[in-house]
Amino acid sequence: MGSAVQRTSNLNQTVGRIEVTLEQHLEDTIKNLSIVGVLCMDSQGPNLGCCGTPSSEARWGDFCLAQQAAKLTSDPTYFPVVSVESANGNIRIQKYDGITVAVQKMAS
Repeated sequence: MGSAVQRTSNLNQTVGRIEVTLEQHLEDTIKNLSIVGVLCMDSQGPNLGCCGTPSSEARWGDFCLAQQAAKLTSDPTYFPVVSVESANGNIRIQKYDGITVAVQKMAS
């Protein structure tokens, strides 16, 4: 029983370190004054981390766009970047190894 508790404790510590690392990367990215939102999702769609103000509609749209873009190539080492631009700014979306990342920037 003790070894199962230890494994659970070690897993919780590892997950905690990963969450802290992800949060730090999100915070470091959002420090760029032109970036207004950063979002990370796993392959099932749940939000892994978010910083700034991306809308909930954009979150699902980002995930769907990345899924469709990945179908454009049969090369498993190529990860397309989706870029949506407007007069107000742009959003760049990329899926890599089951994680979708979206970065929203305002026009300068």
